[in-house]
Amino acid sequence: MKWLLDALSPIESGWMGIVIPYITFLSVTASIMFAIPVYYSGIFKKICDFCKLISRMRCIAIVLPAMTFLAMSIFLYVKLGSPIAKIHDEFAYLFAADTYSKGRLTNPTHPFWIHFEVPYAIYKPTMIAKYPPGQGMSLALGKLILGNPFFGVVATMVLAIGAISWMLLAWMPTWLALLGGMLSALSPLYISWSRSYWGGGVALLGGALLLGAFGRLIQREKFSKYILLNSLLLGAGLNIIMISRPYEGFFLVAPVLIKIIIDEIRFRRNTHLVLLPVGILCILGLSWNCYYNYKVTGNIL
Repeated sequence: MKWLLDALSPIESGWMGIVIPYITFLSVTASIMFAIPVYYSGIFKKICDFCKLISRMRCIAIVLPAMTFLAMSIFLYVKLGSPIAKIHDEFAYLFAADTYSKGRLTNPTHPFWIHFEVPYAIYKPTMIAKYPPGQGMSLALGKLILGNPFFGVVATMVLAIGAISWMLLAWMPTWLALLGGMLSALSPLYISWSRSYWGGGVALLGGALLLGAFGRLIQREKFSKYILLNSLLLGAGLNIIMISRPYEGFFLVAPVLIKIIIDEIRFRRNTHLVLLPVGILCILGLSWNCYYNYKVTGNIL
């Protein structure tokens, strides 16, 4: 049991903790793809039949993977406690979380800052972690609400796993979305993210919301009842990416927005229900980011 827990906690157990789960995960995946030759035979058919059986209600495909990941996170927390920060990035995010939890966006420069200089933080004209504020804000919420920044990591990862399943429902049958959500919940990569303070749960949540809403908006006839809601979720995903992974996220957001704008201009189907809310949320997100940049550096850019 201890070996298994160590393997599921790569940040705490070193490189072996990363290698062992990935070898296991890839071996199982390869077995499913290649060793079981026919879709309608053996164990894989039973797994698919089980997914079809319990996924007749679409909400189950979202809730079950998220609750599975939450249960694993609680189990690991009970056995291992909160992870210990060891990487420079983690200390930077915790520094940001401590700042935000006190109601500040940044800190005044310490008069003796040069004696306390650490990697991945800026000190002039103000003092704060160099990263976008998304991850630090999720840690700050965990600290404010439950008294421990680690709970912010778990919350964002659970929401992200549920969002992945919701995203998949826009692109494939319910039982396949459930299967994909469960594979995400059991992914060693995502489990390792939930055991560190530098995990990618915030950006993962934003990307899943963006692509899930995008899939529903370009399939307007199939998801016609919730156009406004999907527009708002697309804008929310865009803003989450903006405050967590803005540079990499640009290459995901740009083609999505271009495709949506072209479709709306081409087909003119309740365009105001899509472009107006997305545009307003984009403007609000950009305005807030400019304000944050100004408070930290004195320059909105």
